[in-house]
Amino acid sequence: MLPTALESKKPAGAARALVGQALPLHRMPDITVLGEHLVARRPWLATQIARILGTLAGRDTVAVPNLLLVGAPGTGKTELARDIAEGLGVPTVVYGCAGIADSSISGTSKQWSTARLSLFTQLLVDNQSGDGIVILDELDKSGATGGHNGSLREAIVAVGELSARRRFFDLGVDGVVDISGVSLVATANDVAGLRGPLLDRFAVVEIPGPRRQDLPIIARGIIEKMRSEMGDGRWLGDLDAAELDSLSSWRGGSIRPLRRAIEHLVALRSDRRFAH
Repeated sequence: MLPTALESKKPAGAARALVGQALPLHRMPDITVLGEHLVARRPWLATQIARILGTLAGRDTVAVPNLLLVGAPGTGKTELARDIAEGLGVPTVVYGCAGIADSSISGTSKQWSTARLSLFTQLLVDNQSGDGIVILDELDKSGATGGHNGSLREAIVAVGELSARRRFFDLGVDGVVDISGVSLVATANDVAGLRGPLLDRFAVVEIPGPRRQDLPIIARGIIEKMRSEMGDGRWLGDLDAAELDSLSSWRGGSIRPLRRAIEHLVALRSDRRFAH
């Protein structure tokens, strides 16, 4: 909720209309059904998914404890975070942390012409929702702490505790905002550089890479995503046995080279020289 009274002028635009309002929260969906959906697409992560969803049991409204998904590049950490947020039905935003060396995620002061709300408040205002998920992608690649303009890591530490999010001072509104409905889910390749106050605020979940035997399921998922990104994906059929066999050199691990290979196969379908 935005504050009912501010020492300076009130926020503009959509934020102004929400001053003093308690925004609605989303009801927790059936996590058993959600778990079945997630595991069907990622059978190699059944244990990890059960652990994550187990922390949601018994909650009436959507709230996720701070999670840090850690694994090698290309193992689908960000997609898993997206699918969890989508399955929970709450607004979400992916914030790319790589190379970020300031604390602008917390907003910028109303003293400046470039003033803006924090990412957390903006997510709630844009969706007129009391809850949401911020995915901090590649948190380990953010700049080190101690910069002249603050740092992303210090900004995350500042909102790492639920009590701090209940009374978060947003520079963009120059007042205290309740962003306790915002959940934090981060991804990283390694936790070595995150140890200390930042890592202490997250539950770490190790995300292993998929196995060779998971190829058909992953390939189906890649095709489905390609369909969703097209204006009309009905013409894009699943890979046939010969196409799947041509991918047999993939032995597991990173999904990225497999995705590139599948995109190449799909492109070949439109070339008459390779039609079958």
